[in-house]
Formats: sequence, C-alpha cells, structure tokens
Amino acid sequence: MTIKSSGGPSVRESREEKRFEDRLILVFLVVGTPFISLAVDHASITSLALFQAYALTFATAGILATKRRSSLKQRWFWAAMASALPIHAAAIAGIFFWDKANMDVAFKGFYAVGIVWVVGVLEMLCLVGIIELWNPERN
Repeated sequence: MTIKSSGGPSVRESREEKRFEDRLILVFLVVGTPFISLAVDHASITSLALFQAYALTFATAGILATKRRSSLKQRWFWAAMASALPIHAAAIAGIFFWDKANMDVAFKGFYAVGIVWVVGVLEMLCLVGIIELWNPERN
C-alpha cells in the first residue's frame, strides 16, 4: 500500500533542493572571491563595476536556476534567456552609469549593493515576463 502525497515536494526532493541551493551559494562565493577582493582591496570604479556585474549576473542566474530548475533542460528556456541578454546588458550598463554619476556614494556598501538589488528586481520582473512569453505550456 502506498500513500500519495498532497502534491507538494517530498522530503527527499526538498533535501535535494536545499543541497542544490547550498552548492550554488558555495560556487557564488568561490567564483566571486576575486571580484569581492578586487572591490574591497583595490577600490576603483572598474573593480566595483565588475563586482556589481558579477553579483547581478549570479543573483539572477541563481534565482532562475533554483526556481525554474525543471526548465533548465528545455530548449525554449534557453531561447528565452538568449532573448533576455540585452536586458541584462542594459541592467549592467545602468549600474555602471549610476556608479559613474554618483562617485561620492558608489563605494559605500549600502549603495553599492542597494543599486544591484533595485536593478536586479527590475530585471527579474522583465525576465519572468519573457520566460512566460516563451513558455509553451502557457500558450
């Protein structure tokens, strides 16, 4: 006799999701260490822009990878991501131009991370819309 679940993820699936998220955070920290150290040790507009671009890219990719994990192996998802690249490039350019225009506060931690958060939220709203447009189950 088997007991059916109520439609939610099983305990095993939840553990696997948690392990995946933990590995993703570890990868973020390991790969991002040079960007973080450059932004802290060698404070320049270029190192700050590189760190912020990395943080935005990884945050966006990390959120999409964890929330849309089942879609990662489907071709339509990657077509949607390819069509969203100009939005990501514009978001990074926007952060860079904000930093250049506000040099007096650009190197303060709250502002440096805050601008990435604001732009990241706006970019995610656009990306979710693009993903839903490309999703064949939605059409």
